[in-house]
Amino acid sequence: MLGVGGWELGVNYSLRSTVCGSSFVARRAGTYDATAAIVANSTGIAKKVVAQAKADEHMRNPPLPPGAQPAGGGNPPDQLFPDTTFTDKWSAEIGDEKIRARHYGRAHTSGDAVITFERANVAHMGDLMFHQRHPVVDRAAGATMRNWMKVLDRAAKDHSGDTIYIFGHANTGLPVTGSKADLARMGEYLGAVLAFVEKQHKAGKSKDEILAMRDPLPGFEAWGRFGNPNPRGSLDVAYEEITAGA
Repeated sequence: MLGVGGWELGVNYSLRSTVCGSSFVARRAGTYDATAAIVANSTGIAKKVVAQAKADEHMRNPPLPPGAQPAGGGNPPDQLFPDTTFTDKWSAEIGDEKIRARHYGRAHTSGDAVITFERANVAHMGDLMFHQRHPVVDRAAGATMRNWMKVLDRAAKDHSGDTIYIFGHANTGLPVTGSKADLARMGEYLGAVLAFVEKQHKAGKSKDEILAMRDPLPGFEAWGRFGNPNPRGSLDVAYEEITAGA
C-alpha cells in the first residue's frame, strides 16, 4: 500500500479467489490486509473500489472453463464489489497522489487494467505480469496471448523509462517489482510459447503430444517446466489460439 495524505492506496486483485482483472482500492489508513477488504465493506473503512467494466462483470459472475461447474452458495453477503467502473480510462486525485487506471485490451482476461500512481511513478500490473513464471491465461474470461504481448508493449510505452512496475506474480525467490525490461521479457516468453506450439502443430503433432512436451523452452529455462494440461495453462491456450484463432 502507498501512504498518501492520510490515505492508503493500493491495488487489490484478490477481492475473491475467482476475480478476473485488477481493481483499485482506496481506504482510510488502518490495519487489515487485502483479504479483509470484504469485512471493510460492512465496517465502512473502504472508500472506493474501481474496476474495468469487464472485470466487474467477472467478479459478479465468474466465467468458468469448459466443463467446470460453478461453486454453490453464491456471493457472501458482505462481498465487496466495485462502486465505479470504466471502459478504457479512469483517473482521480486522492490525497497528494494522482491515480490513473488504463485498460489496454484483452490479455490475462478481457478486463485487466494497469493502475498508475503518477506522482510516485509506480505502475501496478496486477495479473498482467507473471515475473519469470508460467502465467494463468484465462481464455474463458477473454484472454489472448497474442494481444497480451501488445498490451505489455503498450503499457511500457505509456510510462517513463524509470517507472517502477509492481507485478501480480513472480517465481519463487524473484522480486515482485521491476522495470519495463521485465515487461518486454514476458512478452518475449508469450511469443516463444506461441511460436513453439505453432511449429509443433505444423509438424503434425497432436494436441496431446504438444501438451506432453513440458520441458522448459530454450532461452526461458527460468520459467521451469510446464505444468500438467490445464485449460488456463499457456501451452493449452497457445494451442487453442493457433488452431482456432485468438
